[in-house]
Amino acid sequence: MTKLGNRLVTLALTAAICINQPAFAESAPTMAIVDTALDTSIPEIKNNLVYEVCILDWNSCPNGSSFMEGTGASTMPKALINLNGFGHGTQMTSTAIRTYPKLQFVFIRIIANSSSGARLSTSEETIVRALDWVYKNKDRFNFVSIGLAQSHHQLRSTKQYCPLSTRSSEAIRRLLNVGIPLFVASGNNNDKDRVSWPACIPEAMAVSAITNQTISRYSNFDPQLSDFAAIGEMKVMNVGGNITSASGTSIATHVMAALWTQVRVEFPGFTFQETLEFLNSVSTEVSVGNAKLACPQGVTGLLCDRGESPKLRWVSADALNLEIFRRTFSSNEISKATWEELIRCNLLEERPGLLRSQTSKNRFCPN
Repeated sequence: MTKLGNRLVTLALTAAICINQPAFAESAPTMAIVDTALDTSIPEIKNNLVYEVCILDWNSCPNGSSFMEGTGASTMPKALINLNGFGHGTQMTSTAIRTYPKLQFVFIRIIANSSSGARLSTSEETIVRALDWVYKNKDRFNFVSIGLAQSHHQLRSTKQYCPLSTRSSEAIRRLLNVGIPLFVASGNNNDKDRVSWPACIPEAMAVSAITNQTISRYSNFDPQLSDFAAIGEMKVMNVGGNITSASGTSIATHVMAALWTQVRVEFPGFTFQETLEFLNSVSTEVSVGNAKLACPQGVTGLLCDRGESPKLRWVSADALNLEIFRRTFSSNEISKATWEELIRCNLLEERPGLLRSQTSKNRFCPN
């Protein structure tokens, strides 16, 4: 059985856990972004930022220790944040916000820097500590998803290639059992049989990238472990606020996590499984090249197709917004002209923003 097939079975067993969660919390559903560092001076980011945390292996948080939370915790000196990939966190945050402009997020910094700006090592324990922090604060911030795009491809040469550890698996499983999935980048090694760690951990949501409705050349993919796919190229904000073109499974991961969060915002009564099924309902089949996608009899899901040719199913913001719109308004509230306008702006606008003008039912395109 594929990982997603196992998850659907598990969800049936843990439904009571999800149902017993409060459907409406005081805080808006929030996404946690776990990455390098953040430029909080960018208005697009500052306006959506809820809280900042720093959890490191080294004493290089802004307060000089290995842990800090509160204003400024995710930041770095301006002279260093542009060096050695530390701008990645800003780009990933921009990706999530540009996918879902109303996104509320908490940023957790897990990558340390030296005084010269060199990137210091990050242990598995630091990632676990970050996940544990999310779990302990799940009700305080109403977390519904986590995006993590820091990984490695140092895998085993055996069939069971994932370097599993009890600590990581338990931390991810504990979050999953309370309805908080961890979306993880599959990696950019052009490996169509294996995904990077920690995406290969069965409890994680492994995200691959697509380009022009086919799996991206660079994207890793495992037919038994991959859960989702999303666009892998986007124009995003870089450190300082300038626009840059970015690509990779990191982009796809934060698109997917943001879309999951959007569904939880628009349909706050949804359980974990209902959210999964909603995304499945708006997914689209794309080619996976020569990948062999094994589908056990009776198992269906985003990546499990019982046809002879292997297929990968991906979720787009356009399809998701259209389905949210369809469920928000009944058909007798909308004229044919309105539908045509909606489809037109959905195709032409980079960020549809379909739900921004609900009070005016004759215009749905952003200004």
